[in-house]
Amino acid sequence: MDEATLIKEWLLGSGIQNRSGEPEAHGGFHSWYDLTTRRYPWIYSEATGYGITALLFLHERAPDPVLLERARLAADWIVRVALAPEGGVKARYYLQTTDDRYAFETGSLVAFDTGIVLFGLSQLYAVTGEAAYLRAGKATAGLLLRLQKPDGSLPADYDSRRGAPNADGARWSTQSGAFHAKVAMGLLALHRHTRDPALLAAARALCDHVVRSQQPDGRFVTTAQDGSTLQHPHCYAAEGLLWCGRELSVERYLAAAGRAVEWSLATQLPGGGIPQLVYGPAGVVIGHERSDILAQVLRLGACLQLAGAARARLERLRHRLLCFQVRDGEQRGGIEFGSDWDGTSHAHVNSWCSMFALQALTFHEQACRGEAPSLRHLV
Repeated sequence: MDEATLIKEWLLGSGIQNRSGEPEAHGGFHSWYDLTTRRYPWIYSEATGYGITALLFLHERAPDPVLLERARLAADWIVRVALAPEGGVKARYYLQTTDDRYAFETGSLVAFDTGIVLFGLSQLYAVTGEAAYLRAGKATAGLLLRLQKPDGSLPADYDSRRGAPNADGARWSTQSGAFHAKVAMGLLALHRHTRDPALLAAARALCDHVVRSQQPDGRFVTTAQDGSTLQHPHCYAAEGLLWCGRELSVERYLAAAGRAVEWSLATQLPGGGIPQLVYGPAGVVIGHERSDILAQVLRLGACLQLAGAARARLERLRHRLLCFQVRDGEQRGGIEFGSDWDGTSHAHVNSWCSMFALQALTFHEQACRGEAPSLRHLV
């Protein structure tokens, strides 16, 4: 069984998608499985959005009613549990009490998570034609349209209790940033069904803002305080621009995505991986590796069908990514997270890392055969 198939089996059989029968949890995707505590910490709306799209990607390649039913279960959990009255999605459903600012109880609605869910719901509606998913998609998009700033950017999150966006925080994910280009994918996917010009205008404005923010060397600043680039959100920016560029046939989006991928590959480490963090113009590299970043860069390179020296870099990157795959036991096939920027290692078999890796390995294989990967269901 090849590595991508092992990931597929893990997604379906490991329990990373909750199938407990408990209405508040059933259908949602957990963030990860902790090999140390042997527990799932929370059910994650963002990961559930990715899950919908990953299952549709698998279904597109090999139609299977089980895959479609699992995608429905995930979307139904979003609609039933995670969708807020304001239209966005609540972020993290904890099974235990917590003081996390993104717990369901806090009323915090994350713009990025909402965009990822919007994309999944819109793609599922395209496949099933079920009106509930279109209604939910319109609701999530409504919040994003209300939150968008005059310059096209989005705030990181919205406090539904105060009825206002939160101020930017210290962490990249709590700031307005280039990574929000991936939200534009959801806006455009919904636009396919509604033809609402506001969705098209919002997506274009968001992508235009991101392109303007790109540095001359191709990178995107992801933390305003120090001008650094964490490659995970940097890749989100490239993914959004690549998908939207192809959807809209806008060359400047495609060119910006290409420059971003070239910059990432140029930072490749001797062992084949990609450093997690680069400190701005000073160029200080934090080499601790995360599997989501490795998968994202591999997937982007495969989508661009890079050749020559870049193709050799991608092959080394593929081998490094596979070092994070669990090879035996009940979590066999899943992809471990890796390390934080400070070197702290986490024994987490991670949902989104595994989904990204599944698609990256599949796309890389296609690119090696000379086939152009389809971005329709880009996770």
